[in-house]
Amino acid sequence: MGKRDEQRKLKMSVLARIKADKGILFGVFSQHVTKIAKIERWKLIYNHAQSLGLVPPTKDWTYVRDVWWPNVKKATMEKVVNYKKTGTGGGPEKKLTDVDEEVLDILDKESPALHGLGLEPEPMSEDIIEIQAEQAHEVANELHPERESTSDLVCELIDYVPFV
Repeated sequence: MGKRDEQRKLKMSVLARIKADKGILFGVFSQHVTKIAKIERWKLIYNHAQSLGLVPPTKDWTYVRDVWWPNVKKATMEKVVNYKKTGTGGGPEKKLTDVDEEVLDILDKESPALHGLGLEPEPMSEDIIEIQAEQAHEVANELHPERESTSDLVCELIDYVPFV
């Protein structure tokens, strides 16, 4: 087994612990989810990661919470964003691995962190469209007073110039 495969398995082991405790680690504070409970879980994960050699011995538990986990998450999110931008996998180095899939499971694949809030822009009211058309006609007439019809120019203006 290669070094890369070994590192992947070690990461998967730590990610499995994070996944098992994600309700406490990332949950909102409540009677059962307290600051102390979160710290204790991060310390357990830190001890596990350190025992596997994924965390330098000079670091404390906050390294796993504030550096290691965000870096692993960032690497996955970059691949997801690249895929969404291009619509392709982006080559072998950009394909989602089992580590990436585990990170997405931790984040919940339907999370707004991955997909945004899913809000559609509100359609413009007819009043706004009418005001835009009037403003576009005024601008078109000012730019080309010699023209009898400026309808084609108005259409271009409405598409490219922010009115209202």
